[in-house]
Amino acid sequence: MPRARGYPVGKINKRKPRVQQRSNIYHTRAAAVRRRQNKRATGALIGRAFNGRGNIRRRPNCVNCGQPVISSTSLSLRLCSSHALPAIEDIYRIRKENQSKRLPIPDNYKSFLIKRRIGNTVNNRYNIESTLGVGTFGHVVKVWDTKDNQYKALKILKDKEDGLAAVMEIKVLSKLVEKDPYHNHFCIKMHDSFKIKGHVGIVLDMLGVSIFQFLCENKFHPFPIDQIRHIAYQLCFAVKFLHNNRLTHTDLKPENILFVNSDYLSYYEPAVNRDVHFVKKTDVRLIDFGSATFNYEYHSPIVSTRHYRAPEVILKNGWSHPCDIWSIGCILFELYTGKPLFQARENKQHLAMMERVLGEIPKLMKRRSKTTYFRNGQLDWDECSYAAQQVYEYYKPLSNYKKMRTDDHNELFDLIKQMLEYRPRTRIKIDAVLQHPFFDRLPAHQRAPELEDTLKY
Repeated sequence: MPRARGYPVGKINKRKPRVQQRSNIYHTRAAAVRRRQNKRATGALIGRAFNGRGNIRRRPNCVNCGQPVISSTSLSLRLCSSHALPAIEDIYRIRKENQSKRLPIPDNYKSFLIKRRIGNTVNNRYNIESTLGVGTFGHVVKVWDTKDNQYKALKILKDKEDGLAAVMEIKVLSKLVEKDPYHNHFCIKMHDSFKIKGHVGIVLDMLGVSIFQFLCENKFHPFPIDQIRHIAYQLCFAVKFLHNNRLTHTDLKPENILFVNSDYLSYYEPAVNRDVHFVKKTDVRLIDFGSATFNYEYHSPIVSTRHYRAPEVILKNGWSHPCDIWSIGCILFELYTGKPLFQARENKQHLAMMERVLGEIPKLMKRRSKTTYFRNGQLDWDECSYAAQQVYEYYKPLSNYKKMRTDDHNELFDLIKQMLEYRPRTRIKIDAVLQHPFFDRLPAHQRAPELEDTLKY
């Protein structure tokens, strides 16, 4: 059979009818058109990735949304800030910015601050010396207590609407002071509270910088194992005090753990080729009880800061004291490595990181979940996506983060593993934490006396 005139095609099966031949011709031409279109599109992509001199552009576009990628030199990471895992420096920078972000200040608060400048006296007792911090909640100022002749911190809430949270924090702190008048449980102590022109003021201990701020200033250099042991013991002892008194802190994180004295020594570290800070004393205090919840109170469905949030909170399975234990496990990992364990931006990514580090989430927790994060018993997560590839590349099983195989390191990771147990009921309890072998090497002078710590209502 002769070729169809005008159509440059190859051999045609003689056994096929003429209608089928035309169909093949049509599809062949359509395929050729698609190839030309794909070639043009590929050329356009290459042209965008390279400049006129043949060099790779410094900021290629994200393959997901077309926005510029984070890295200015990497082509392997073709993701923008909303799709890529942030660098550790970005994690701390964002958290530091969020901590100090300022909201619009009401006019009545502005007039209040004008009248309460440095050098003035508040409540006929506290002389304002300097400003310690400004945040979404208001101001924290350094004051001199003319009655006790001591420096203290005065926290003044910005909005009158925040009064409810302040009342809850004052309620918790008052209960803790009532039970622990001698300040033996490593929680910050409230000395006084009052109202100034409708704004709530809380007088607290004058402390040093937070662990979070110290890590930032130390360029994320991890703490030595002995300092981790002492900090962890104090944190767990404070949380035990809360749990025994039917309280869940719900917001444990390095920002809420402050050094009593943050003076430090500097020495040269050959491993990182720079000077690093070594805090002289590791005495710490737990702060920020504005989100603390009694067992009998309403439990908000979402608690804790993202990086330290327990899986039962993400899955909306209900939470209690064990969510604090999970947060402590994440904090200990951060003290050990200098970076957060789960640097997640959203829930599915967070769960994928957990499964990469800790193994698969138990089926019972998946079935009980009130979310749509799972399909057919598996996380509904595109394993071929760039985000999934990043999780697989940058995360590894928990034991692989261990720097050394000595008893100290093995015991620490055994404790962290028990704290990061998925099931809240089988997660290690705070009493058992303090009995863990990791704390056997803690010197006697760093231990706290065992006290009867049950509040009486």
